[in-house]
Amino acid sequence: MIGCQRSGGIFDLAGKAKLVAQLERAASVPDFWADHRSAQAHMRELTRVKDVVESWTGLLTRSDDLVELFELARAEDDVEM
Repeated sequence: MIGCQRSGGIFDLAGKAKLVAQLERAASVPDFWADHRSAQAHMRELTRVKDVVESWTGLLTRSDDLVELFELARAEDDVEM
């Protein structure tokens, strides 16, 4: 499911994670805060993209957990029969 691009790249989680890394690298240069407006806009974008990545990563983790629990429950039912 990671990297699904059916909706024009909205769910391109790998691409968004890569963008987070790029934005973090750019924010670490020594003169990053020389232009405060640009730096603030940059940090807002970093926060926005990071939130999206974290939200989708959390959803994927919970989804995987539910699939695993379902499989364990189904296996338990098979043993009882």
